[in-house]
Amino acid sequence: MNERLLVVSDVHLCSHDGPPQQVWRSLIDFLQQHMDSVSTLLLDGDCFDFLPLPNRPHHLDLAGAAQFVNREWECLSRDRWGATFFQTLSQWVGKGGQLVLIPGNHDLELYHPQVEEVLHARLQLWDATQKARCRIHRDDAPWQTRIGEWQVSALHGDAVDPWNRVDVTGLQKSLREGKPVHPLPVGSRLVLDHINQFKRAMDPKTGNRRFPFVDHLKPEIPGLLLLLFYLDPILTLTHVSKGLVFHGVQMAYQEIVAAFMRELRGILQGNVLLLSDTPPRDEEEGDGAEVLRLICQTLVHNLPPEVRSAPNRLIRPLEDWLRSPGNELECREGTLGWPNEGKNALLRAAIRALGGGASFFDPSIPGPLDTSIIERHPPRAGSRSILIAGHTHGARFLDRGTNGYYVNTGTWTGLIRLPGENDNLNQWIQALTSQTVETMTRFTFAEITAAGVCLKTWM
Repeated sequence: MNERLLVVSDVHLCSHDGPPQQVWRSLIDFLQQHMDSVSTLLLDGDCFDFLPLPNRPHHLDLAGAAQFVNREWECLSRDRWGATFFQTLSQWVGKGGQLVLIPGNHDLELYHPQVEEVLHARLQLWDATQKARCRIHRDDAPWQTRIGEWQVSALHGDAVDPWNRVDVTGLQKSLREGKPVHPLPVGSRLVLDHINQFKRAMDPKTGNRRFPFVDHLKPEIPGLLLLLFYLDPILTLTHVSKGLVFHGVQMAYQEIVAAFMRELRGILQGNVLLLSDTPPRDEEEGDGAEVLRLICQTLVHNLPPEVRSAPNRLIRPLEDWLRSPGNELECREGTLGWPNEGKNALLRAAIRALGGGASFFDPSIPGPLDTSIIERHPPRAGSRSILIAGHTHGARFLDRGTNGYYVNTGTWTGLIRLPGENDNLNQWIQALTSQTVETMTRFTFAEITAAGVCLKTWM
């Protein structure tokens, strides 16, 4: 039994648009300075990010998962930072420390049992003793260990996120039955089909990316999608329309607007049957209807009560804005200069959906997903417990009294500070779209010893 547990999550290492040198340098420095024979390192999900990779399949390729991961790790190793990272992990295990990886929704190929062999080979662990100290936790239940008197449970956290939840039981069944593929979570498909379109969108005047902030606003689904809809509804709805087909005919922009407004009215009026004239989605049609529904549901959920109780305050001006000629929308993009109450309500709803504004950076305020994780995993009776999660990118430290502690280890990727309720949204959105908004990094991690747990920030 090791005497210290260090937990890091959501580093999102990737060979394509991967982390800056500052992240690599800090991560490797952190690992090298904490390396000893009595420590366990837990990489708690999304250590790697396979979703941005070009030509990434829109499903989990079970037949080729091990080869896919090996190719990505080979690409990472060609860079000196990536090579040093894997060498450092190898040294960690070689000195007697333990290494545990929990798959996340961005690196769910790690669930394939053959990937553990790929990991051992990448770290050059050849004897059975070293291999036993390096493993991937592929169970549906949280990873468990004991540090002193503390019972520690760790999970990534995607299990309580309806858009990014990985069906581990179904995935394991597909593996047992030898199926060649398994579906990705809806959130992953939305990233591949829609969010990545914004990542690649270029400004024809400057040649720069229009939305370089996409990876720094979390959660990715659904708050970011609502903000992108506000910034460029034409790009959003035009791309969504690729997944909306009626009687075999691709729906035009104005038809998509009509479908969106029907969906929105239906939710505001409490109807259950929505987009009823759109045929059921199949693999060829994509996730267009789901994207429209997600945008509408997120918008309504984050509206203040006074707007929800008077739907026309939102519907009429929002529809007028969406039906404006394309050139008018383009010249107004990303500003609050045009006095449209529906459009402004959309922006405020997007900010609330993106982690609760300024409260996202308060470690003492649990987000909705943190609360769901805590409720789903109550402590064992009579035990001193510590519950660890990641996924949300929001670092949290909550004292549960006699029930122990809950810690969310946050992320090592860049973050953008969101405006609070009293902040100037116009200034913030102008800075965001002009690419002058500040990006920050908070290298947060959890350290558990016999004395208890701490949420710390690496320098």
